Amino acid sequence: MLFLNKFRWVLFLGLLFFSAQTFAAPVFVGKDVAYQLYIDNDHQLDFEGFRELVKQGDLQMQHKPLSRGYVRPTFWLHWVFPAEHFVNQDQLLLITPNFVDEVNIYYRPLGNPAGKWVKKEAGDITPGIRGDLDYRFPVFKIPQTQAPHLGYEFVVRIKTISTVIFEASLWEPEEFIEYSTQQTGYLSFYLGLAAISTFLAVVLAFIIRSRLLWAVTGYSSVYILIASIQGYVTWLLPSISFPLQHYSTNIASLISYAFLIWVSVEALNLKTYLPKIYKFMLGFMLLVVSQVVLTPLDLYGKGFEAQGIAYLIIAIIFFISFFYVWHKEKYRPLTLLLGLSPFVCFLASFLSLAILLGWISYDRRIYLIWQYAPIFNTLLVTVLAVMRSYEEKGLRQEHLLMKRELQIEREAGFHQRQFMGMVSHEFRTPLSVISMAIQNLCLMKQDEPQVTQRYQRIQKAIDRLVQLTDNCLADSRISAKALNLELESTNWGQLLDESCSLASLSEQHVLKITFAGKPISFRALEGYSVMADKALLQIALSNLLDNAVKYTRQGQISVDLSIKNNQYFLRVEDQGNGIAPELVEFLFERYQRNLAQKSERSTSTKGYGLGLYVALQIVKAHSGYLELIKNTPQGCTFQLSLPTANALAD
Repeated sequence: MLFLNKFRWVLFLGLLFFSAQTFAAPVFVGKDVAYQLYIDNDHQLDFEGFRELVKQGDLQMQHKPLSRGYVRPTFWLHWVFPAEHFVNQDQLLLITPNFVDEVNIYYRPLGNPAGKWVKKEAGDITPGIRGDLDYRFPVFKIPQTQAPHLGYEFVVRIKTISTVIFEASLWEPEEFIEYSTQQTGYLSFYLGLAAISTFLAVVLAFIIRSRLLWAVTGYSSVYILIASIQGYVTWLLPSISFPLQHYSTNIASLISYAFLIWVSVEALNLKTYLPKIYKFMLGFMLLVVSQVVLTPLDLYGKGFEAQGIAYLIIAIIFFISFFYVWHKEKYRPLTLLLGLSPFVCFLASFLSLAILLGWISYDRRIYLIWQYAPIFNTLLVTVLAVMRSYEEKGLRQEHLLMKRELQIEREAGFHQRQFMGMVSHEFRTPLSVISMAIQNLCLMKQDEPQVTQRYQRIQKAIDRLVQLTDNCLADSRISAKALNLELESTNWGQLLDESCSLASLSEQHVLKITFAGKPISFRALEGYSVMADKALLQIALSNLLDNAVKYTRQGQISVDLSIKNNQYFLRVEDQGNGIAPELVEFLFERYQRNLAQKSERSTSTKGYGLGLYVALQIVKAHSGYLELIKNTPQGCTFQLSLPTANALAD
């Protein structure tokens, strides 16, 4: 039922529109009756002078409505309505449009050269009621002719600072009454609907606070322009001596065209996708609005000519931007509708501008399209703006929810690391006591070798726990950004010796120490030193070595130290199964050990995902870097680089 109700409304409006445009059969000057035209550039010709030109017969006949753009000459027209229109009854002469400043109409019956000419005024600045009927446009009663019924002769003088467009049509009274009644009823309904849609846009703009709805509200000034062109201002306020309709037409046209630009850029959300284009088009909008000051100076036409050229450029830019944004938004139907609706208004506005500027001939159908496009655009864009606003509100709520969840996760992670640091610190003391006790027991003579081996196994287990607590403490300091270095000269021999002792080397592993590829002992490396925080760098080296041992079931662990360009390079190579390529990018992230275990080429070793992360952060704090330089199924090579003492001095 709801669909049928909507369909009835659409059918009613369609019938109203088409019946108002197609039922009547008036006689149009230019289309049905040719006229003679003279252009007086010097404004020197008077009525009698033009009559003499008509008698000479040198004026060319015109077959289209007069449409010349923003020009300043005085135009003189002459035509004859045939006798058959005036035999049986009076006729009505309708003059359109409403924005021509001065229109003087002279007419008299044919067949009496000495007959008196009747003069009428129908210009935009003519005070009071223009014409013989109280109507939106000037309408003059042309009396029925007397025998021998030769028709009527007309002369029209036109002078204006607005665009030159003139159309006259002859109507039978019954047809005109029916036509004018339906036209006025339709336009009253149209303007009422426009007022409601504008009010709705204003209310929604206050509630939703959408720039697009504010732009739609500003574009609603086009309805003032339509009302002025349709003659409502003078018709409803005939006693005002000030030419209100004249100025409201000019000012409303500039403002509405300017706000149409704003509607277009906001509809496409160019501020997000094309900010430079957005600023350019808003700048042009302000330039158009500023031309309002030209209206009282009678320079309106000059500004409008410049606006017409720029408007074409703006329409092309908007058209290209529309397809760019539509592509960026994955060809969403909402974006298509938001882009096409202003574009139709752009096209209709540009065509109407082209008529006003005299670039193309006057065509009533173009003005009809231009007249109906705004109301469709206002209603459609208002609805779509509300839809977009609710969509953006949902996205904002989702963003706030994700932000809140992320904050909770960060706080939980902070408290977890804080707890781990506290527990690791508390473990450090009892582990030291146990380690000292085991070392003392190892110094005592034992008759049973198995007891000594058990002591050694306990010591390795303690060392592993100490290494884990050191990693947790280092991670806590890194997370709290409290990784303060206590730099001192530390030799590489002692560093590597103590770090290797912490690694879980077994009888299946062979440790090979080299310097620039040549075998060397720890003692020989004591001649090479680096400025470092010994405790922290030892944690990083032990993590790196322990990582190589864990992923090498059996085989050689190679450690090579070299110097190049004031940089120490330490390479640790294992003979494990390598790392899956898809996991390499996560290798140095915290708690990524579980990802490594999913790799088919990784061994089933245990770990916590802290070792490489802590090692990288410690090395970075020393102005160095740690990276994976080789990854094959036969093993991996990690390279650690640190500046020498000379490099730090420089």
